[in-house]
This record gives sequence, structure tokens and C-alpha cells, in this order.
Amino acid sequence: MGILLALLVALSPVPHARAGGRHNCFTVHEKRRCFLELGSALLGPDCPYAKGAYNCAAARALAAAIKVPLADAELEGGRNPGALLCKKLAGSLEVGADWAGNQEAICVFGDGTMVTATSLWLQREEAAAAAAPPSAPVTKKHK
Repeated sequence: MGILLALLVALSPVPHARAGGRHNCFTVHEKRRCFLELGSALLGPDCPYAKGAYNCAAARALAAAIKVPLADAELEGGRNPGALLCKKLAGSLEVGADWAGNQEAICVFGDGTMVTATSLWLQREEAAAAAAPPSAPVTKKHK
């Protein structure tokens, strides 16, 4: 019974949680890799975690993505902003596929660690939204 349960967990498209996050699994380079969901970011499984922080090129890229400029001209033609950020952060792009065949752009760094390209873009967008001044409340004039 225990072996069957272990086999089911290993073959599950969304394995058990680690560090409070969910895993999202992709096949990259013909190997199944489960990425840890950290807020809106998906960080690859090879990033070491110690003393309360992830320490790898992919984690540093997530932090650096908020400062990388992207000009409107760079986004013309429907270019993937996460892929552009990946290239600017010295990553290379690979295509991963989940258990259902859905594709995801994966940014791979020199140390072999990975993050989804979408995560880089979302980090940047969320930081910009947090830094923006709050909008003025809408008030109605009464007659």
C-alpha cells in the first residue's frame, strides 16, 4: 500500500507542497521538473534554500527583473516580455510542457537553475503596480 501511494504521488501532475507552496511540473530537456510556486513566481527545483532565502541565479534574476527596462518598441509584434527579460538577465530560453501538453517558456541560467519567463514579467509588473501612487477616489457630485 505504501509503495502504491508513493508511486501515485510521484506520478501526480501536482505533487505535495514544500515550504508552503504548490508545485507546477514541466518537462524540460526530456526531464520532468516541478517548479515551486512562490507568490506569482515559479522557481525551478535546483535552487538551494538556506537561512530563509533561495540562493541561485534564477532567484537573483527574479529580484533583478523589476529594474530591467523594456521599451515599447521591444514589445512590438507580440514579443513575449518574459522572454525579453530572460535574455536581458543572461538567461537562455527553453520550452517546457506540463502534463496536459501546455507549453511554458522556461528561463535557464548559467548555474542550471530555472524560472518561468512569465514569472520574470509578473515580478516586474507587480513591483511597478506597488510603486505606483494610489489612484484618487472617484466621487460623485450631488445636485
